[in-house]
Amino acid sequence: PEMFNNYFWKEKFTSYNFIQLLKKVTYGVRDGRSISYSDFLTLNEKFPVKVEQTKIADLFKIIDNLITLQQRKLKQLKRLKTAMLQQLFVEKNSKLPILRFKNFNGDWKQCKLGELVESLFQGINTAADKVEYSNNGLPIIQAKNITSGSLDFSGSRKLSVQKYSNYLDKYIPQKGDILFANIGTIGPNVILKDTRQFFIAWNILRIVPQKNINGEFLKITLDLLNSKHYFEKLLTGNATKFVNKNDMRNLPIFFSDPEEQNKISNLFKKLDFLITLQQNKLTQLSTLKKYLLQKMFI
Repeated sequence: PEMFNNYFWKEKFTSYNFIQLLKKVTYGVRDGRSISYSDFLTLNEKFPVKVEQTKIADLFKIIDNLITLQQRKLKQLKRLKTAMLQQLFVEKNSKLPILRFKNFNGDWKQCKLGELVESLFQGINTAADKVEYSNNGLPIIQAKNITSGSLDFSGSRKLSVQKYSNYLDKYIPQKGDILFANIGTIGPNVILKDTRQFFIAWNILRIVPQKNINGEFLKITLDLLNSKHYFEKLLTGNATKFVNKNDMRNLPIFFSDPEEQNKISNLFKKLDFLITLQQNKLTQLSTLKKYLLQKMFI
């Protein structure tokens, strides 16, 4: 009809106020919600004249186009990172990568992860140790806190430093350590870039690289193996699957000389920064749209 702008109504039907109205009149159908066509037609909705509808619709078109553009950029950056992982690292049956920085020659070497690290520690077994949480102290993080590729302390509980002082050396990671999820959730990992203190729980493996090893390079290698589903071959356990420490120690790692490791790790630092920046832009736009959906519709 002449009095309606279709794009305006498309957005209105996803607005906060309209969804709240639907909740009052819908009824459950299995796991979802439903409303009959006749009931839908009886909903009493307020709307502006078509000129204002069009103005609002045009604003949301701009935002939707920006969101689509940012999603496309984010996808392209992630594809670029995947391509670089495949091109800049040595495959199983090769000694040279497909793509290489200028002035680097010579075969890559292979060794076991255990030969490149000072130690591997599993986190605190909170059930077996019967730990008691407290309101104050240091947070204890689980595998779920690193699945996004960065440390997320939301939802973490706390342990008293005084009560569990014997845990300090083993279960509090240091800057440069790699935290690897090896129980339940397998593969996500982060490298610590600051000195904030916290405990790690039983489903995180703390990997302490040797002083002469580029930890960033080692972390990227773990990312590459995870992207190729390598750790799925090592799974053991019944109800809860895990990769044990010995299998991690025997993990085959291909590496080049330190200068080339630095070049590669710096490239991926820049890519990760751009991916995070792009993700933040997308989050901000999505938050803006959600806010406007709440404020621009009655």
